[in-house]
Amino acid sequence: MSAKPRILLAWELGGALGHVTKFMLLTERLQALGFEIWVASQNLTSAEATLGPLGVRLVQSPVWLSGPGNIPEPINYAGILARKGWLSASGLTGLARGWRNLVDAIAPCLIVANHAPSLLLALRGGDVPVVFADSPFGIPPLAQPFPNMRYWQGSELLPVMHEVEARVLATANQTLVSLRMTPLERLSDLFQNVDTCLLGLPLLDHYPERGPADYFGPLYAQNWGESPVWPDGQGKRVFVYLNSRHAMLEPVLNQLARMPCRVLAYAADLPEDVAARLSKPNIALRTHPQNMAAVLANADWVIHHAGNGLGCQALLAGVPLLMLPNHLEQSMFAVRVGELRVGKVLPNDARLIGAALQQALADEAYAERARRFAEQHAGYSVSATLDRLVAFCLAKIDVA
Repeated sequence: MSAKPRILLAWELGGALGHVTKFMLLTERLQALGFEIWVASQNLTSAEATLGPLGVRLVQSPVWLSGPGNIPEPINYAGILARKGWLSASGLTGLARGWRNLVDAIAPCLIVANHAPSLLLALRGGDVPVVFADSPFGIPPLAQPFPNMRYWQGSELLPVMHEVEARVLATANQTLVSLRMTPLERLSDLFQNVDTCLLGLPLLDHYPERGPADYFGPLYAQNWGESPVWPDGQGKRVFVYLNSRHAMLEPVLNQLARMPCRVLAYAADLPEDVAARLSKPNIALRTHPQNMAAVLANADWVIHHAGNGLGCQALLAGVPLLMLPNHLEQSMFAVRVGELRVGKVLPNDARLIGAALQQALADEAYAERARRFAEQHAGYSVSATLDRLVAFCLAKIDVA
């Protein structure tokens, strides 16, 4: 049995690669300091591909498997919880017991959580310190109710937010009573006595009304992945990172194939026959992650789903964004990018995508504003953010 102190990295919600690459960076630093790393992952496939080679101990995190049910699209953070089991007392109690039993079995000296609200509920008032390190989306302002995520739609949604939050709070308290724990007075008390680390930038915070806060900065892998090889030729270099199952992947690539540009595209799990059909002289398709520092050193545009990690990384490199958001988190980020005019949302319509791409790629103003954004943040260092996060975590540990 290992004598090394253990740290558990825990991930519950969301499906993007950014969750495990954050853990990869943390794992490398913490292993070098002598810790044994366990990872409870929502997606063991992506975790194995990224973290398996590092020798971490991988386990499945407790996750809600029943789908959102007949629950409307979320309006605030409580709405997300409602779609992830927090309206089922038995379901949520099962998730919480699962987390508690998992933590008891691993016996970590610290937990670093990323998008893991059920873990916070399960360990509320426990002895193991928890550092909740997440993008601004995953750490909402602690208001009652939680703030409107669709703030651009106005205040008419406030009554619905109150109703959903009251139902979620009631379910959470049923679970806490079942586990012989103190109920929450309000739902935002979920984050009470939890050390939070905002992994984002103030100008790109999903919640523009947050106010003064301590931002650690975005955390993303820089020099990891395949070395990029751009197609030969002339024209702007466009990096495309879209889900291989997204309906707009083929229309976007088909339109770019007709334009005077060079395209490097990454689409994980793309079937070989589809990759062969979409490959063109000016389009290089890849199915493995690309070294983003090298990609962004030469890219003129990034087309992606408006994820926080790649979005921040591109803008810090002075590269503007074209976005096809898939869900609310990405839509919130896309709105902030649009407000800064360093990128724009593309139409989710194959009939309109060609004209939108041509117009965007011909507009030099976006590139100029993205360069100014990068100049404003010229001193930013991912390494310094990682140093600070590791030091913050170590300060919570008693391994004497």
